[in-house]
Amino acid sequence: CGPCKSPVTIEEQKSDKFLNGCYCPRCYNWPRTDEELQKRKDRQAQIDNAWKLKKTHFAAIDEQARLEREGVFVDLKDVIAQQASKKSTSQKKWTRNIKVTGH
Repeated sequence: CGPCKSPVTIEEQKSDKFLNGCYCPRCYNWPRTDEELQKRKDRQAQIDNAWKLKKTHFAAIDEQARLEREGVFVDLKDVIAQQASKKSTSQKKWTRNIKVTGH
């Protein structure tokens, strides 16, 4: 739990007194203003969005490392751009299209 820093079980997460990043059954009755609650909700939304982006970013870093092990040096921005457009192309095809940078 964000506010009280207590671990939250799966059962507690299913409770009506749980809102990720805002409160859990242990701190549900703590005094808080609507403004504080909204700040926590906004912050949790930022965290959720960051995790979505981070998954894409980490996948790109892994792909960049794999290519570098093969002796192909690429710019991370190009890997991310290719990953965004690779849904309809094969792995071999899209890695060949990445702009290679000199090292």
